[in-house]
Amino acid sequence: MIDVTNFLRSCFFLLPFYRCITSQVGYIRHILNNEQKKSDFRPEDGALAPGFTSACTHATNYLSSQLQHILQCVDGKNLQTCLMELGTRFHRVLLDHLQQYTYTYSGGMVVICDVNEYRKCIKKFKVPVLDLLMEVLHSLCNMLIVAPENLRQIVSEEAHLASIDRQVVLNFIQLRSDHKTGKLAKILNF
Repeated sequence: MIDVTNFLRSCFFLLPFYRCITSQVGYIRHILNNEQKKSDFRPEDGALAPGFTSACTHATNYLSSQLQHILQCVDGKNLQTCLMELGTRFHRVLLDHLQQYTYTYSGGMVVICDVNEYRKCIKKFKVPVLDLLMEVLHSLCNMLIVAPENLRQIVSEEAHLASIDRQVVLNFIQLRSDHKTGKLAKILNF
């Protein structure tokens, strides 16, 4: 039997955290939507853009500052709950954001640099599940730069990719600029 009083106390205690997290994630979404340019992932003439994008820098700086605030204000089990919730929502926003673009090979290199920065930022949370989510995202982004003839092997042998839904993998492959010209779905026999 659930103790209603303790349940309500915990709900009222956690409600402000969830509102803060919603606000934080909303601002990160705003940063990504307003600062990320389609040209970030489709550099002209195959030119490599140096390092990570300004949207990534701004988002990771903001997330790091919010992490510091959380670490100062919250502890114990509440800290783990907050970090897990913030990290999970951040991952979801990032996954949705990255699926809005088409990537050239050079753009794939740029997005991998961005994802590496996001991974470094999330590692500071010290929550293993979040590290795993970011590893899977990194593996998905690696498919953006793999040669078409090697995709089948990568999808079947990469542990992170073999464990997720095939439709998610296919959706990421369709983000490649050579998706239709290379007939990648047929190569993979999806």
